[in-house]
Formats: sequence, C-alpha cells, structure tokens
Amino acid sequence: GEVASATAVKAILEFASEMSSWVMQPAENLELDIEKRVMLYSQAIKKDLREKAKKNADLDGMATTLTAAYIYGDSAVVVNVGDSRSYVLTAGGLRQITRDHTVAQDLLDAGVPAESTRAYGNVLTRCFGTDGEPVPVDVFHLKLAINDRILLCSDGLSDLVIDAEIEALITDANSIAEACDALVSAALLAGGRDNITAVLARMRESMVPHPLDRLHAGVEK
Repeated sequence: GEVASATAVKAILEFASEMSSWVMQPAENLELDIEKRVMLYSQAIKKDLREKAKKNADLDGMATTLTAAYIYGDSAVVVNVGDSRSYVLTAGGLRQITRDHTVAQDLLDAGVPAESTRAYGNVLTRCFGTDGEPVPVDVFHLKLAINDRILLCSDGLSDLVIDAEIEALITDANSIAEACDALVSAALLAGGRDNITAVLARMRESMVPHPLDRLHAGVEK
C-alpha cells in the first residue's frame, strides 16, 4: 500500500508536469475536458503500478485508493477511487462529496441495515491495482464560497471520527494546520487502527480571480 500510494502520487505529479502548458479556464466544454484528463491520469497511474510490479514480483497485487481535488477560481473538481473521502465544509455544515467504493456502501444503497454491513466496510469494490483492468473514477464538480474548506482524508480518519466531530474540530481550529493536527489526534485517540491522512484547504478571497491553485492527495490502502 505504501509503495502503491507513493507511485500514484508520483504518476499524477509527473503527468501534470508534462502538461504544464495547459491552463484550466472555464468554458462550455470544460467538464468534458476534465473527464478526459481524469481518464488520462487514471491510465498513467495504472501503467506505473503495472511496471513496478513487473520489476518486483513482491509488489504484484499492491493497491491504493485515491482522492484528489483541483481548485480553479471559485470552482473545484474532486475525483475519487476507493474509500478515501472528500468533504466540503460550507456555511451550511459538513457534506461528504465522495461515495465510498465498498461492499458495505453497496449494501447500504440496497437498503440493508447499517449494523449488518459493518463487516464489509473495508472490502473495496474499486481501487488502483496492478491488474490490467481500467478503473472507473468518480468526478464531482462544485462551486466554492469564501472560507469554504475541502477535506481529503483516508478511512483511518473517517472510520473513527464521526462527521459531526470532524466538522467541530475544523470549525474550532485557529488555522488549517491546527485543524489537521486535531483531526489526526482525534483518530489516534479513538484507536488509530489504520494509517491516517488529512489534507485541508480553505477558499480565500484572494484565490477567486486566480484559476491555478491545486490540491492533490494520494492516500494509502
């Protein structure tokens, strides 16, 4: 998982560097353009994972989840594969953007009571792995207001800290760094059974006219 997640982030950064001349600007076909680019990023991640596994048989079968956000102007694109989550905190409260790609979530969607799905909470239905199969990537588009915050986190946080506490810890913190520290500390206090990743970004007034702020996070599975 550690190698897979690092490989995924490296693939994203290298692919973005190769496309550095491209500037995102709102247009009628922007959403379609984003969908195509997300597919290319996904293919780059899969390619790098397969190549590493070919060079080292011990890495065959490694996998990673991924959640990421690209912020441009007052908009954001959030992508997700797996059970790492993205949230947005607005004046109206905390909202989960992504949907967990797990058997438990599929069962919940089918109407199975929550208490009967807990054993399947960590059984993934989607992830980036070393097989040759394409991975469907969920893409979400949202508008941001001043002081809205986007949180990217692994299930090491979301499995142990309920949404209401996540919202309170972010709201009560005096800074982004303090909020991240508080979130990780709360997950550790609750048992810290898994790796804990938290990345937080706040929409500032100065960001609105400038379309080139990026936020990426790759998290381990």
